Amino acid sequence: MEDSEKLLACTQCISINKNIRSLTYDECRLLSLAKTRNVYKKGQVIFNESNHPSGLYCIQRGMVKIYKLRLDGKEQIVRFAGDGDFIGYRSVLSQEPYRASAVAISDTYLCHIPSKSLFEFIEQNPKFAVQLIKNLAENLRDAERRLINISSMQAGARVASAILLLYNKFGVNNKGELNVHLTRKEIGELANATTETAIREISKLKKEGIINIKGKELILKKIDKLKEISEFI
Repeated sequence: MEDSEKLLACTQCISINKNIRSLTYDECRLLSLAKTRNVYKKGQVIFNESNHPSGLYCIQRGMVKIYKLRLDGKEQIVRFAGDGDFIGYRSVLSQEPYRASAVAISDTYLCHIPSKSLFEFIEQNPKFAVQLIKNLAENLRDAERRLINISSMQAGARVASAILLLYNKFGVNNKGELNVHLTRKEIGELANATTETAIREISKLKKEGIINIKGKELILKKIDKLKEISEFI
């Protein structure tokens, strides 16, 4: 796509400071030559659960939802990824099929590093390998913490926690509006709650003046109150 020309070289990308700061300038240039670049439109699938990975994806700009399908056919959101994040690297490193699917939730600019090139960089730069392992460990830690919290939280606390997760990941604009737009269904999936429960709990938060709703926008008015509710187990 012609839009892919807008993508930055690795030497200019936010991921340098976030994920691959162990690489030298010359190594980053080589990585830029090895990768391919593309644009995924909002709603477009990046990879599907059970597919075999062909390489590592790095988000130059955009938002991605990673989710699994439960036995009842409903989605369970695993995590979100944004600017500078890697996705799909656990399956690449283990050389196993994807354990989850990824879909763009905004127009997303992605770089794809083929597995062969990735492993060559890992062999040549142990610090790069350690950084990947740290990223994986952090994701696992966050996922375990979230699972523990979800299993012990009431519905209201889970929904508040889900909104806080979105706030911590994507932030808000100068009007206090979340920088990501999710449906009530998706917020429910993130909070391990039904759509009806998510709607009910969001309405409660609005009535209490903790958030506001303007069309599709979710406006955070009292973040400290959200934190209080999310910590109530």
